[in-house]
Amino acid sequence: MKKLFWLLLFILALVIAGIYFLIPTTLTISSAVSIEAAAPRITELLSTNKALSKWWPEKKSDATAAAIYKGQTFNVSGSSYNLVEIAAGFTDSAISTKLQMVQLKPDSSIVEWTCQTNAGFNPIKRVQQYRAAVTLKENMIDLLLALKTYADKKENIYGMKIEKLTVKDTVLVSARAQFDHLPTTEDIYGMVNKLQAYIASENATATNYPMLNLMEVDKKQYNVMVGIPTNKLLKGKGDIELKRMVMGNILVGQFSGGMTRTLDAFNQMDRFKADFQFTTVAIPFAQLITDRSKEPDSTKWISTICLPVL
Repeated sequence: MKKLFWLLLFILALVIAGIYFLIPTTLTISSAVSIEAAAPRITELLSTNKALSKWWPEKKSDATAAAIYKGQTFNVSGSSYNLVEIAAGFTDSAISTKLQMVQLKPDSSIVEWTCQTNAGFNPIKRVQQYRAAVTLKENMIDLLLALKTYADKKENIYGMKIEKLTVKDTVLVSARAQFDHLPTTEDIYGMVNKLQAYIASENATATNYPMLNLMEVDKKQYNVMVGIPTNKLLKGKGDIELKRMVMGNILVGQFSGGMTRTLDAFNQMDRFKADFQFTTVAIPFAQLITDRSKEPDSTKWISTICLPVL
């Protein structure tokens, strides 16, 4: 009986020793993923609990509440430039984790998720902490892949899919105006109709949709330029001017919506240009694919935002 007792005691000692040998006092958990997006835009998707809900695998009823994935809770506790802190764990304990965004080149970034936790001295607690750490790492891998799937798509970041194409229309006529209010459909198409009448009077034809540049100086000043590409060079007349575009590259993104959405599309294209470090060679413009003067429902208005770049 004594031999059995001492044998069991020896085995127990070996198990405990193995626990201390195999499981370090400080557990380090890390995972990383490459994402085709600028680091600041990825940070925006992680900076608040509400931002997490845009791409989180498990939907939640309250967008501002902590996110839950496979029973673990993830609560954003702080954020700064390209760094986000998230408290992760179960209801009885939480571990402080950090996500660091590192920009590798204009079109890609690395997101590294790391944390450290103390395994404790108690061998049973040490095993429990290790198992929790393994579960957390598995969940971190899943969540980083979900973030990548969402953020790799430019339409999820900028509200539209943006492509680099080639400039086709190099000759156009244009007119400018200034308004003390967000221009209405009547304002815009008054300018469009004037250009169309001039093109017809010169026995020329439009080769593409009307082009709109809209700049919000402040809430009481909006600068507008409207242009129409033509099949031949026109000299212009009065406030109608000849414009030429250089053959080259152009960023193009399609969107739908009215004037407020158009302004937002201009802003998003500007962010895209800055994020991917493009150099502009001309002002951006929206091509009005839908004739807004004939379609009263602005949600059905289809347009493309275009920006000539090097």
